[in-house]
Amino acid sequence: MRAPFLFAALSLLAAGCAGHISPKLDDSPEKSGLAVLECYYYPSDPEQVRSKYNAPDSFVARAAYLETFDGSRSFRGLSDYGTGYVIFTDVPAGRYRLTRIDMETKEYSEQLLRDLTLDVTFRIPPGTPGDTARIENGRPLYLGHLAIRRSYKYEDVAHAPSQTARKEDGPVDMEFRANEEDEVRAWRTLLERKSYKRSLWGPAMEKRLAEVEKR
Repeated sequence: MRAPFLFAALSLLAAGCAGHISPKLDDSPEKSGLAVLECYYYPSDPEQVRSKYNAPDSFVARAAYLETFDGSRSFRGLSDYGTGYVIFTDVPAGRYRLTRIDMETKEYSEQLLRDLTLDVTFRIPPGTPGDTARIENGRPLYLGHLAIRRSYKYEDVAHAPSQTARKEDGPVDMEFRANEEDEVRAWRTLLERKSYKRSLWGPAMEKRLAEVEKR
């Protein structure tokens, strides 16, 4: 779908701010829910403003947010480092909406002659297909695969962004998909980590994987 707007906060990140640590699954499945989102940002460059040096074709999400429908509570999911999976842990059962995606991108500035680490936030407009979820205690939930696409502008790479720099540009394409092949790959990838397989959520993820594979 074509989102009506993009809210992108661009800032130089301080050392250590990115927090490259995968979330732990040490919450009790009996008292909380677990949800996994797969998310990637695919920048396009029709005006050829990005440097060909050190310019990845895609970026993975660093964090995402689920919010209650009345807006009273928000829960942050963190990325499983090195993958496109964002994991929400210790989320109470209920209905939620995915509201925000945080990305960390790296670009080479031709003007500044150095790499820039940029913090980009995408807001997900209400009503975007696939943005809602029902969390249940003890049941792992695959939220789906979210692809975010946006065309780069000259301003993205020409100047050093300030801490307060904000950019509202569009159009942005946000497309959710949820299929069994993606879900199987998600649970297999997470269960390959011994810490996840041996966690309290390990048996529940293995059970969910078996359910999907039998279909």
